Amino acid sequence: MSNLRYRAEIDGLRALAVIGVVLYHIGLGFPGGYVGVDVFFVISGYLITGIIAKDLRAGTFSMLDFWVRRIRRILPAVSVTVIVSLILGYLILEAEQFKALAESSIAQSLMAANVFFWLDNMSYFAEASDMKPLLHTWSLAVEEQFYVVFPLLLSLLSKHLREYTLPIIILIGVFSLALSCWALMHKPGANFFLLPTRAWELLAGAGIALMANQKERSRITAEVAAWLGLLMIAASMLFYNAETPFPGWAAIPPVAGSAIFIWANGRQQTSAGQLLSFRPVVFIGLISYSLYLWHWPILVFIKHVIIDISLPWKLGILMISLILSILSWKWVETPFRRKGFLSKRSSAFGFAALSTIGLLLMSATIWKMNGLPDRYDDFVVLREDISWVGKEYESELGSYVEIGAESSANERMEVKPSFALWGDSHAMCISATVDKVARSHGLNGHVYAGDGRIPITECTVHDLPDHINYSNEVIRSILDSGIKNVILVARWSTNLDANGETQLPVMAKNLKKLGVQIWLIKQVPESNSIRTAQEFYMGKRFPLMNEMPAQFTVSKEDHQNTQEHANQAIDYLPKGLINVIDPASYFFVESTKLKVYGDRAYYKDDDHLTRAGADYYLSKMFDGIFAEITGQQKDIPYSD
Repeated sequence: MSNLRYRAEIDGLRALAVIGVVLYHIGLGFPGGYVGVDVFFVISGYLITGIIAKDLRAGTFSMLDFWVRRIRRILPAVSVTVIVSLILGYLILEAEQFKALAESSIAQSLMAANVFFWLDNMSYFAEASDMKPLLHTWSLAVEEQFYVVFPLLLSLLSKHLREYTLPIIILIGVFSLALSCWALMHKPGANFFLLPTRAWELLAGAGIALMANQKERSRITAEVAAWLGLLMIAASMLFYNAETPFPGWAAIPPVAGSAIFIWANGRQQTSAGQLLSFRPVVFIGLISYSLYLWHWPILVFIKHVIIDISLPWKLGILMISLILSILSWKWVETPFRRKGFLSKRSSAFGFAALSTIGLLLMSATIWKMNGLPDRYDDFVVLREDISWVGKEYESELGSYVEIGAESSANERMEVKPSFALWGDSHAMCISATVDKVARSHGLNGHVYAGDGRIPITECTVHDLPDHINYSNEVIRSILDSGIKNVILVARWSTNLDANGETQLPVMAKNLKKLGVQIWLIKQVPESNSIRTAQEFYMGKRFPLMNEMPAQFTVSKEDHQNTQEHANQAIDYLPKGLINVIDPASYFFVESTKLKVYGDRAYYKDDDHLTRAGADYYLSKMFDGIFAEITGQQKDIPYSD
């Protein structure tokens, strides 16, 4: 396959891109440094298109040879990175995290990491994304998918519509950009991760490559354009941040800036091009692929070990990343890119098959064994507090989960459940405690719970279009089962909106007419860290590298301020309509501040209790509730 002439300023542009990405991720400046990925896309589109177009003109283009080059360029370094990440994951991650790492490794091996993280329903900028070691491979998947489709398209256009190739590429790019702008508001996850809304960035580079033989531009035009391009990229890195809606319209400046810079230096190097051709800058560009690959998993694994990533740690992460990148570039990338090394199709595709199958087998084994949960027996219970969310108590539309005392097989059909626990993820995470306390009272019940499922009828929930139907089915099931007590649990401060405030008393009155009593549990106090259980685990497992996090966090006054609106709405309900119980009195006993751990973490994050936390704080409360329900049953026996 033919090569284009070497352009040092493009390696310099790579350096600018990777510096922005790395410093943004580590937290050393460049709040919009993530646009470096978009710069990479433009560069890739330009270089790949230039090589393919040159071979098509010479009549020597081969899709197989193209992929031999891609295998030698991409696969060795990323394979080593993934293998090392799996080894570090075995040593550091808890079971659920290790299993998730294996899943992302499988997706990466299948060139589908972007699809995997999109389906994982995770925003790239969400806090949880900071803990995914292979998240950054999404961009490799976008390029790899582009490499499957685009060479075929360019080959067909060259053969049948050569004179219309550039207009068609521009048209497709405009459509992709328009799709990205639309998806920014309607499908933000897909917009960020998927090829159709990213293709225009690669096609911008492709368009510049196809314009290579256009008319000469003046020196001053080239100079102004080159500096304008750099300014557009730099401004994006400096003035964008994680809150900037992206990509879409906001991606135009860094993408256009990259394309303009490449175009301006196409005939002769500008002063801006000379600046980026400075040898140390070019060297960073040469190692940019390895630096991109290594910096992220290093950062993530250190975050899994160190609670507070201070400036010395950040600088250490940067230095480790640079050292590993240089080693990877010298001993992995460079040998595989030399002529003669895997140059034969059979050897290149054989290597690709062996490395891919090997990673798939390794990752599938980890996944099949559920992340090898017995690696560190001393910390099994602590690790459970990080990952357990009560999913076994989640109910789908028209179903429920039985909890509490079990009747004998012969009595099962005759015994009516005593209560229903209905709510969102807060109900799920306390269900194990409710189950235990109900058993101690000889009561059984049904759980109707799911993420975001506010327990009020006629309420809509974003991303849950079936919620009104779901809540109506819950009511139907409660009435059909003869349940006389319904316990409502939710994150009221977030989910109780104006419509919910209106519908709650309506629902309660309707149920009361049918002999059903509602118990509403006000929201448990919120803490101040979404990594409460994780940080407790890290402090216990890596004591030499961490101080234990604060055991007491938010004050009772802070809790009351946070819950003020929701509590006012609940307290405003007609007296006697609903039994309202405030759990706060069980939380602020030892101190006026919230205790988030003892021997175990009591909170998984800032608002969900762990199993240990629910037992510690809520057992007495539910003991009182079930004692009253038991008394009701003695006074008024069930009858058919």
